[in-house]
Amino acid sequence: MDIKDLSFRAKLLLAETDDTDQITLWELAQDKASWVRLRVVNNLNSSSKILVGVLGYEKTLKVPAYEVLRALYKNKKFPLFAKKIIETLYGDLL
Repeated sequence: MDIKDLSFRAKLLLAETDDTDQITLWELAQDKASWVRLRVVNNLNSSSKILVGVLGYEKTLKVPAYEVLRALYKNKKFPLFAKKIIETLYGDLL
Protein backbone atom coordinates (compact mmCIF):
# COMPACT_ATOMS: atom_id res chain seq x y z
CA MET A 1 0.00 0.00 0.00
CA ASP A 2 1.19 3.48 -0.85
CA ILE A 3 1.70 5.98 2.00
CA LYS A 4 -0.51 8.48 0.17
CA ASP A 5 -3.45 6.07 0.43
CA LEU A 6 -3.30 5.88 4.23
CA SER A 7 -5.68 7.79 6.46
CA PHE A 8 -4.55 10.88 8.33
CA ARG A 9 -4.62 8.97 11.63
CA ALA A 10 -2.51 6.11 10.20
CA LYS A 11 0.06 8.60 8.92
CA LEU A 12 0.24 10.27 12.33
CA LEU A 13 0.82 6.92 14.03
CA LEU A 14 3.52 5.94 11.55
CA ALA A 15 5.24 9.32 11.89
CA GLU A 16 5.44 9.14 15.67
CA THR A 17 6.37 5.46 16.00
CA ASP A 18 10.06 5.07 16.82
CA ASP A 19 10.51 1.89 14.78
CA THR A 20 9.23 3.40 11.52
CA ASP A 21 11.88 2.89 8.83
CA GLN A 22 13.76 5.76 7.18
CA ILE A 23 12.11 5.32 3.78
CA THR A 24 8.64 5.69 5.28
CA LEU A 25 9.74 8.68 7.37
CA TRP A 26 11.13 10.29 4.21
CA GLU A 27 7.77 9.90 2.46
CA LEU A 28 5.90 11.24 5.49
CA ALA A 29 8.29 14.21 5.67
CA GLN A 30 6.64 15.49 2.49
CA ASP A 31 3.05 14.93 3.55
CA LYS A 32 0.50 17.70 2.96
CA ALA A 33 -0.57 17.67 6.61
CA SER A 34 1.68 19.78 8.82
CA TRP A 35 0.83 17.63 11.87
CA VAL A 36 2.32 14.59 10.11
CA ARG A 37 5.50 16.52 9.26
CA LEU A 38 5.72 17.79 12.82
CA ARG A 39 5.57 14.23 14.13
CA VAL A 40 8.34 13.22 11.69
CA VAL A 41 10.53 16.05 13.03
CA ASN A 42 9.91 14.91 16.60
CA ASN A 43 10.54 11.23 15.83
CA LEU A 44 13.76 10.03 17.50
CA ASN A 45 14.66 7.97 14.42
CA SER A 46 14.49 10.86 11.97
CA SER A 47 17.95 11.42 10.53
CA SER A 48 19.41 14.83 9.77
CA LYS A 49 18.81 14.08 6.07
CA ILE A 50 15.09 13.61 6.74
CA LEU A 51 14.98 16.80 8.80
CA VAL A 52 16.62 18.77 6.00
CA GLY A 53 14.08 17.19 3.63
CA VAL A 54 11.27 18.54 5.80
CA LEU A 55 12.83 22.02 5.57
CA GLY A 56 13.05 21.65 1.81
CA TYR A 57 9.37 20.81 1.66
CA GLU A 58 8.43 23.71 3.94
CA LYS A 59 10.31 26.09 1.65
CA THR A 60 8.10 25.05 -1.29
CA LEU A 61 4.91 26.01 0.53
CA LYS A 62 3.29 29.42 0.13
CA VAL A 63 2.64 29.45 3.86
CA PRO A 64 5.06 27.20 5.76
CA ALA A 65 3.97 25.52 8.97
CA TYR A 66 5.59 27.67 11.63
CA GLU A 67 5.33 24.97 14.30
CA VAL A 68 7.28 22.62 12.00
CA LEU A 69 9.97 25.26 11.43
CA ARG A 70 10.31 25.87 15.17
CA ALA A 71 10.53 22.14 15.88
CA LEU A 72 13.20 21.73 13.22
CA TYR A 73 15.21 24.61 14.65
CA LYS A 74 15.09 23.12 18.17
CA ASN A 75 15.92 19.56 17.05
CA LYS A 76 19.42 18.52 18.15
CA LYS A 77 19.98 16.53 14.93
CA PHE A 78 19.18 19.49 12.68
CA PRO A 79 22.41 20.69 11.01
CA LEU A 80 23.79 24.15 11.74
CA PHE A 81 23.74 25.23 8.08
CA ALA A 82 20.02 24.44 7.94
CA LYS A 83 19.42 26.43 11.13
CA LYS A 84 21.08 29.40 9.42
CA ILE A 85 18.65 29.00 6.50
CA ILE A 86 15.70 29.13 8.90
CA GLU A 87 17.19 32.18 10.66
CA THR A 88 17.63 33.94 7.33
CA LEU A 89 14.24 33.12 5.82
CA TYR A 90 12.01 32.88 8.87
CA GLY A 91 13.95 34.50 11.72
CA ASP A 92 11.03 36.62 12.85
CA LEU A 93 9.03 33.44 13.52
CA LEU A 94 11.49 31.84 15.93
